[in-house]
Amino acid sequence: MERTILLLTLFALSVYAQDTNIIPFRHNISVVENQNVELICKTRNVNHQTDLISWTRVEDNALISLRQELINKGDDPGEPGVNERYSLDLGKENEYSLKITDAVLLDQSKWICQIQGGHPAKEAVWLTVRSRPIITDIFPEDGKLFAEANSTHTLKCKAKGSPEPNIVWSKPGHVLPRGEILYHGNELELVNMTSADRGIYRCTASNTLGVVRQDVEITMNFKPTIYVYKRMVYSQLKGKASLTCQFDGFPAPSEILWRKNGVEVFDNKNEEITITTTNKQTNIHFGRVRANHYGEYQCRIRNSQGLAYEKLIFAEGLGEATPAPLSHAAPVTVSVIAMVISFFAAFLL
Repeated sequence: MERTILLLTLFALSVYAQDTNIIPFRHNISVVENQNVELICKTRNVNHQTDLISWTRVEDNALISLRQELINKGDDPGEPGVNERYSLDLGKENEYSLKITDAVLLDQSKWICQIQGGHPAKEAVWLTVRSRPIITDIFPEDGKLFAEANSTHTLKCKAKGSPEPNIVWSKPGHVLPRGEILYHGNELELVNMTSADRGIYRCTASNTLGVVRQDVEITMNFKPTIYVYKRMVYSQLKGKASLTCQFDGFPAPSEILWRKNGVEVFDNKNEEITITTTNKQTNIHFGRVRANHYGEYQCRIRNSQGLAYEKLIFAEGLGEATPAPLSHAAPVTVSVIAMVISFFAAFLL
């Protein structure tokens, strides 16, 4: 009799061990950010009230649910608006399901459904949440950097997304200081900076779902530089003519003026002389050329960092204007290069 009871007990235990378990289920799920997803744990003879069944998010070792209680509601400490996205669905027999509303990158993890206690069992599912890139950190934080001449600075850019974003730095319309159009990497080091390194630097983070960009502007104090495209200008009497100087410098000029033979020139309606100045160019225009207009002119630009000046000759004649030496024609060359770089950078990005 005792032998019969022992055999029946062992049989009952073996049946219990067989029947109370987790049935293998789908192991890989992929969704796009903000989609809803359900993790279904298929069970056999599991009592949600008494058996120690749970869901765990392995990435941060977070216990999400235990039996019928939701421990973690899907709140994201880093995103105040991301909360209460998890819920348990125990309405179907032999299923212990976790529903995720508006999936975010936080949910991307290995998830484990397990039974603990007398007859432990567990199954895992890998949830991939594909998301557009987001720039999470950039240095300098306010997007502005003032640099001293010959200083060294490092621009930094971090992004998150799924798949992992690719990060590149560029300088729209220009090559980077080391000659590249694009630099791949989170950190861009600028060494022994000169005035040529000023401008806008762009961090671009991209993956298969999208692209995001953020700019950093670098400024630097430097003495004005003047570019003259026509150093010799010719015109007949009673004709029209203009002399032009383009300039650059930081901070903005405190003094912009023209001189002729050492004497400052002003607007003069009687002489039909007009001087116009924008933030990068100054012109002296002759509405009706007279003999006393011919001569040697000088444009002078001054800021807190120093003074720059260039000489121009205005003479009578029909000949073509003499182009400035190559060093003064640099902005033209740069503008052409900039157009080419912009085209290829736009294509690559």
